[in-house]
Amino acid sequence: LILWRLSDRVILAIALAGGAAATALVLHTGSGGAGGNAEHWHYAAPRLIWSYTLGIWMARKWLVRKPKPLADWRLALIMPVLALIALQYLPLAKGLGDAIAVIVVLPALFWVAVSAQPPQSTHTALGHFGAISFPLYALHMPVLLGFSLWDDSVPTSIVAALCAIALSIFVVWSGPWVRGQLARLLSIRPVRPART
Repeated sequence: LILWRLSDRVILAIALAGGAAATALVLHTGSGGAGGNAEHWHYAAPRLIWSYTLGIWMARKWLVRKPKPLADWRLALIMPVLALIALQYLPLAKGLGDAIAVIVVLPALFWVAVSAQPPQSTHTALGHFGAISFPLYALHMPVLLGFSLWDDSVPTSIVAALCAIALSIFVVWSGPWVRGQLARLLSIRPVRPART
């Protein structure tokens, strides 16, 4: 309710402050995943401030003037994945690698990706991938952690990843039906004031 009223400069300043705090926290804890448990939940705040406000700033820039493609669309869409794979093989401490990825590499590659102009023939398939991206983001960690409590082997991790993808597809597929049922339920049973 507040951020949309702020200027681009203020949004960018908030993002940079969050990025600086996130970098300091990553270097302090040795990991970009700090804040993922209940005990240290507040450690996630700088990372969320950084990514959310930077995303707002980028979206505003993109809406005002769409950037020209910076790379072939196929390369633009695969580069973030390749960068994360390559990062683990660089001779960097985990915390430093996480900080470089979260603060520098991924935002830059995200901008390259949003500048991509895939051909019209790919829009339907890419739309389907986009539709499962948020459910997959929201569901993958609980699924992977649940499977790892049972068995921490590579085959089990692969099965867990496939289950997370299947569950995300199911959420997207069933979402319209669930929303329809909820809308119908809410319209049939209006809220009545309690009798006193």
